[in-house]
Amino acid sequence: MMDPMPQWKREKTFFSKIRERINGVAVAAVVLILIWVFALWISDRRILGPEDNGAELTAKFGSKYDAADLALMETCNTTQWVDGLWLNCHSECGPNKKSICGGLNNARNRLQICMRLAIDIGAGVMFPYVEQTQRPETNWASTDTDAICPDVWWDIEMLKEKMAERCPRFQINSCQEQPEGITRDIEVLPRHYKEKPHFNQTWRMAVNQTLEDNQISLADVTSENPLLLRYHDSHIAWSYRLSGEMKTLRKSLFRTLLFNRTILAVGEELFESKGLNGGNYIGIHLRAEYDWPTYWGTPERQMEMHAAEVRKTNAEAEEPVTTVYVSGGDPAVIQKFRDVMGPEYNVTDKWMLFADRPDMLEFIEELPFDQKAIVEYPVLVKGRYFQGNLISTMSSVVVYARTMDQPEEFFDTYIYPDTIRWGLDRFYNEPLVIKGDRHTKEFVMNGQDIMDSFP
Repeated sequence: MMDPMPQWKREKTFFSKIRERINGVAVAAVVLILIWVFALWISDRRILGPEDNGAELTAKFGSKYDAADLALMETCNTTQWVDGLWLNCHSECGPNKKSICGGLNNARNRLQICMRLAIDIGAGVMFPYVEQTQRPETNWASTDTDAICPDVWWDIEMLKEKMAERCPRFQINSCQEQPEGITRDIEVLPRHYKEKPHFNQTWRMAVNQTLEDNQISLADVTSENPLLLRYHDSHIAWSYRLSGEMKTLRKSLFRTLLFNRTILAVGEELFESKGLNGGNYIGIHLRAEYDWPTYWGTPERQMEMHAAEVRKTNAEAEEPVTTVYVSGGDPAVIQKFRDVMGPEYNVTDKWMLFADRPDMLEFIEELPFDQKAIVEYPVLVKGRYFQGNLISTMSSVVVYARTMDQPEEFFDTYIYPDTIRWGLDRFYNEPLVIKGDRHTKEFVMNGQDIMDSFP
């Protein structure tokens, strides 16, 4: 009998069925993977989103907290805490290679991120010494350092109080590199700051791998048998953006870690000076000392752009502002900017405002470089207008403090449009210009963009 179907058709039908089965299996596999990933995402998402039930959390924790604090409290409430587990973050500085360095706000970021990492694994934090760079006005390029406790720069007691209220099981020890009673310490896999930051489960996976490699079980970690994890380096090591925490945990943790209250009090007195008109001034962070790399904007270029923006602001304002406060470490540079602005503007600084307060001037002059910046912080944050320098972490901290309560994310809305992100760097269609909203602006340039993990 003749075969009703030719051989080639049978083969074609056979292979068609095979392909259909393969395609069906592939589609099913993809669907299962997507469901699995979504389930992981949901199970790991322990922060408040726009749609979360804030009323339920308010009932649980109290009405005096905003969504950012509630998110931190809920995260701490659901964390699996391990008594006796400690995290020490360092940047291989100091004689023992166990201290933090990097200047005032880079060091601050290392502490805040270290807290976030510690909370993620249910550990307490051991803040080490900070290596403070000495930069006398006669030698801006000096790299001489000395070790200080973190409370020289920040209000650690206030930090402990705030965290005890928001995260009761979270413990903080400060100024310790080799604490007594802890005989076990291991290094977590190190990370270079240009590598991708941790988010969601990636940090816990790294810690679990470290424990497994060292044949240590968390079940064996107790208050009587503690374990210290050391990590190099926590600088921009956690992505608030990838973790969905830009308006929640980033904000709440930022508000817990304040600058040294004694130095801030001097800054508050500076803000109250008659010459600052109760806040009706334009504050400018002019980062143009001799240690500033000129490829990030020469002093002349910065002055030119800031001066033009001041005039533009006044041209658009219903009530022009003629007082300009300039924050900087070099009086000669500030004088140059004063000359650029001309006699129609009152360009002032901390030396002029405290001219009749020799006690304050003496206090400020005795401060090292980074602590002088703390004095000027309240003045820059509280002024009616602010113009900063995007690459400067001091400017970025000021901008964040000024805008964190705005409903929109400031950088996404006003700085990042018409830019391209490539790795850690961001490139602007038009660099070396000033961008921002009406009251807060930054002198932008191509280079590292750290705001997903900063402050």
